[in-house]
Amino acid sequence: MNANRQDIERVLRCQQGIITRRGHPQLADAMAWMVKQGKLRAVLPGVYAVSSLEHDPIVRMRAATAWAPEAVLIGAAAAKLTFWPDIVLGDVQLAVRTARRPAKGFATVRRVIAPEHVVMRQAMRCTTPALTALDLCDSHGGDAIDAALRSRQTTL
Repeated sequence: MNANRQDIERVLRCQQGIITRRGHPQLADAMAWMVKQGKLRAVLPGVYAVSSLEHDPIVRMRAATAWAPEAVLIGAAAAKLTFWPDIVLGDVQLAVRTARRPAKGFATVRRVIAPEHVVMRQAMRCTTPALTALDLCDSHGGDAIDAALRSRQTTL
C-alpha cells in the first residue's frame, strides 16, 4: 500500500470513517482511486466514507457536519445523539445559515439556532433535547416529548 493510501487509512481511523477533500487536498488523487476501487463512497460533495459504513447513521451525521461545519444537526439526527437512540433516521437534517444543496439522504433548512439551544454530542453540533423534542412534534407527536422526558435529558 502506498503512503497516500496509508495516510487515508490513518485519517479514516481518526475521523471515525470519514475524510474530506477540503481537509486533505494532498490526498485527492488517492481518494479518487479508492472511490474507483469501491473502498470509499462520496457521501456528500467532497466528503467520503468507508464503503461498508456509508449507511451507518453516526457516519452519515459525521459526514454532514464535515460538509457543513457551521451547521447544526436537527430533528431525528439530534434526537439520536441526545435522547432517543432508537429513533429511525431518514434524511439527516441540518440547520444552515445560507442555502446549501445536499445529496440524497440529507436535508438542509435555512434556520439560525441560538447558541443556547446548541449542544455538542460526539463532537457534533446538535439542538438541545428540549428544542429537538419540540421540533419532532410535527412528525412524531407527543412521543418525542415523552422520549425526551423519559431520558431525563430535559424537563418541563
